Amino acid sequence: MITIFAILLTVAGAAGTYLAAPNQSLLAQSAGWVGRRIGAVLLLAATVLWVWQLGVGAGVFAALVTTVLSWIALPALALLVPRKAAAGAR
Repeated sequence: MITIFAILLTVAGAAGTYLAAPNQSLLAQSAGWVGRRIGAVLLLAATVLWVWQLGVGAGVFAALVTTVLSWIALPALALLVPRKAAAGAR
């Protein structure tokens, strides 16, 4: 159960930091510093859970791998979001 919660926290933290990036493509505008801070806090909490569940080495590794996989999946999921055509575009 702790592992599932750690995965969810890691994905939420990665989403927060991704949505704060200026080049993100899910939102019309970046989430800014608030999203970055929330994402960082969630990633830190997730890392603590991973370390508590697996130990220091494996916990940090699991947190990093889950974060990177989330950052890979988020732009791919952004391709599935329907976009309105820009004014004048065909």
